[in-house]
Amino acid sequence: EGVRAVMSAHIVVPGIGDAPATINPSVMTGLLRGRLGFDGLAISDGLDMRGISGGRGIVSAAVLALRAGCDALCVGGGPTGPEALDEIVEALVAGVDGSRLAEAAGRVDALAAWRAARISDGPDHPRKSGAEMPVGRDHPGIGLVAARRALRVFGDVQVRDHAVVMRFDSAPSIAAGDMPWGMAAALARRGVEVSEGAELPGASLVLVVRDLHRHAGERSKVEALLERRPDAVVVEMGVPLCRPRGATSYLVTNGAARVCADAAAEVMRP
Repeated sequence: EGVRAVMSAHIVVPGIGDAPATINPSVMTGLLRGRLGFDGLAISDGLDMRGISGGRGIVSAAVLALRAGCDALCVGGGPTGPEALDEIVEALVAGVDGSRLAEAAGRVDALAAWRAARISDGPDHPRKSGAEMPVGRDHPGIGLVAARRALRVFGDVQVRDHAVVMRFDSAPSIAAGDMPWGMAAALARRGVEVSEGAELPGASLVLVVRDLHRHAGERSKVEALLERRPDAVVVEMGVPLCRPRGATSYLVTNGAARVCADAAAEVMRP
């Protein structure tokens, strides 16, 4: 049925302007809509990535992206609270023409309607059970639902009332830059008394890694700890290509966003 949605890239296209494609009207409207004739949904790549927010900030990037032709905005690892989203919404209302906002909202609605007509009608689907997918900024919504489904759990990953969380460094990519990630805050929200740093008697030990396959030195440190603490829980928040030796309690989130940590914390602290 053809392409229904595309995602922009925060790259500069030589010959079509000096701005990243996401905020370049010549790319998102002139090329995509005009020359290529695409009339589906255009969604931005993550606006908190350094490639777009560096030097201009997320709020400004959001306004520029809508003006350029993006219809939906991806905002992930950086701002996570409702206040940050409120600031973006206020800036969009003040800085983007109403007809452009209506056009973008119409494309979002059109894609949602197309998808709704094609989703499964199985017995576990909300339409069959009578349940509805909760929405709204004060509800976890679809992001947390997806994060729960993405979890992969091996062994006993539950933690006690007190946990020591050790996060092992992962080099940020040049595109995304340094993003907040980890398990300490999510476990604390579940009522766990969290310490970061040295091991403590009687406390669970949680080792948090991301893309461990890329960091041989960190892998060695993790495996050395597991030799001494085989009960430690290892949480991989990146690409799970390297399960460390001795990791019998192993949890894969397949992502490092806040909802990924929250979904993992639910399993670790029911």
